[in-house]
Amino acid sequence: MKKKFIITIDTEGDNLWEVRNSEKSMSRISNRNGAYIERFQLLCEKYGYIPTYLTNYEMALSEPFRDLARAGVKDHKLEIGMHLHAFNSPPLYNLTDRRGGNKAYAGEYPLAVLDKKIEYLTKFLEDNFQTPIKSHRGGRWYIDAEYIGLLAKHGYTVDCTVTPGMDWRDNKGQTQDSKGIDYRGFPKSAYEMSAREPARHGKSGMVEVPVTVKADLSVRKYARAMLWGEKITFGKWFRPTGNNLNELIEIVEWNKKKKTDYIEFMLHSSELMPGGSPTFAYEWQIERLYDELEELFAYMSADYEGVGLADYAARFLTKGKQGGFSCR
Repeated sequence: MKKKFIITIDTEGDNLWEVRNSEKSMSRISNRNGAYIERFQLLCEKYGYIPTYLTNYEMALSEPFRDLARAGVKDHKLEIGMHLHAFNSPPLYNLTDRRGGNKAYAGEYPLAVLDKKIEYLTKFLEDNFQTPIKSHRGGRWYIDAEYIGLLAKHGYTVDCTVTPGMDWRDNKGQTQDSKGIDYRGFPKSAYEMSAREPARHGKSGMVEVPVTVKADLSVRKYARAMLWGEKITFGKWFRPTGNNLNELIEIVEWNKKKKTDYIEFMLHSSELMPGGSPTFAYEWQIERLYDELEELFAYMSADYEGVGLADYAARFLTKGKQGGFSCR
């Protein structure tokens, strides 16, 4: 039986890495990359893969992407989920404390405000793309127990924010002492979350499908980090950079041997456009990305079949209830 290939695309505005935490900077966020997504979609369709476009506020306003997505949803060739960047998603709320110096995490907002943001964007996406919204990824890789509870309240069934082995605490938010989440102790495969603690198994009805991350704890890497004062990361994740095809294939081969029944890929929609990200600034870099994606997707086609994120979660819960699925 083939394993499932889950493709997640953080569908967001152009080069958000360069957007500063100011009203002026955020007012200039553009969504031109929406016109560049079709090429990626067609590549997925060539191999029968079903990408899940986790979409934020400004990309729901992109007419080229909206037209593509509406047609794809009708033909069951893609899924639309939600990607909440709380710092610019309506209703806007002014966090007066800016001592963190960066864009705000969802967890920095009062719970009632976050609830309204989830409610607004969910309806906005459903209206624009004419499909139920069941899947989610937190902006800036942020999720916590209260956030999960709000998502479940609004009908979400699956989240994919967890990056096992990755520690985001060095990434500050807007307010003093704000920081990202340490995912080093989180499960590495899909599991039904506890209603009280996202890192624990439970019966919340919400499935966590972590991004695929291969452990990378070599002595050489640790020594280099210590010598040069570099941040230590604990994994290689299934995410293309345009020059890491061998590493991606290595992750696929590793995943084949694991008990988990899926592999999860991620990329940003803005990384499909020249100049839309720091990684892919030029046209030739985009062409190299597509050359590598073509080779990767073809290589995987013998052992993996495409599935949307929400569809995978539904099957996961069904198998769990039947007692035929391991959550390890």
